Amino acid sequence: MRPLLKRIKDFRSEAIKLTQRKLSLLLGFKKTTVADLERGKVKLTIGLLTRYILNFRLNPFWLIFGKGPMQISESFHATLEAAMAKQLEVQFFNAEDDISLDALSEHNLLIPIEHHRSYIESIKAGKWDARTLGSISIVKIPKTGGILRTFEIENDRMSPILLQGDQVCCDLIEDSTTIQEELFCIVVSFTHGIMPARTCFDAENSAFSLTFDNVRFNKPLSIPQTDVLELWEIKRRITTMSNDNTQPAINELLSEIKALRKYVEENKR
Repeated sequence: MRPLLKRIKDFRSEAIKLTQRKLSLLLGFKKTTVADLERGKVKLTIGLLTRYILNFRLNPFWLIFGKGPMQISESFHATLEAAMAKQLEVQFFNAEDDISLDALSEHNLLIPIEHHRSYIESIKAGKWDARTLGSISIVKIPKTGGILRTFEIENDRMSPILLQGDQVCCDLIEDSTTIQEELFCIVVSFTHGIMPARTCFDAENSAFSLTFDNVRFNKPLSIPQTDVLELWEIKRRITTMSNDNTQPAINELLSEIKALRKYVEENKR
């Protein structure tokens, strides 16, 4: 087991003495998240680390370097919280408050995998639950406007163009019933979760038809219109690990793949 993952496990079992399932629920995640994290199946993202620090005073210096106490003091916790809010542009809300959706509509929120379900439940309820969404990051992308969201991809349904862990910046589709041809979207479904797909609206059946590039998911998926909470058009794949501005636009990649498919089909004949 890698040292960092071992320290995550030691913190849970020795400092706060919680089961994996109990800790997952207290952090607002699905019940297997902590178990998957400790086994290395889930990445330790900034959002996830922030929840440990805010809720249980995890000492990030001990976690990274293995030195010092497992938990930071109350006073240092307040100082660190303020520093993180400024440096990482993370929004911290009072756990007793409910934040309206409109209050954050102008921000481009990064929705990491571990917050997908919380995001869906907040959209369904019409308000943010600060206890589970208090550490969502705000992504600032120059020369962009409108209502934006950045989603972390949970699976490989759209491989090879998008892989698990990729992040995509999207524009809100105001009237999703106007999608007549396949559009590259993030679909926010109460039943099926948050996923990328080529999407069009089937007016006859009042449903959205989803198709995927990965051959393992080659069966189209039909989702009733009432089950789709939001649709976001994918505009760009981004990374928070680099300042490289040469990242190609998603639409350009799609055009290249479409041309390649056409070439393959023509040469089959």
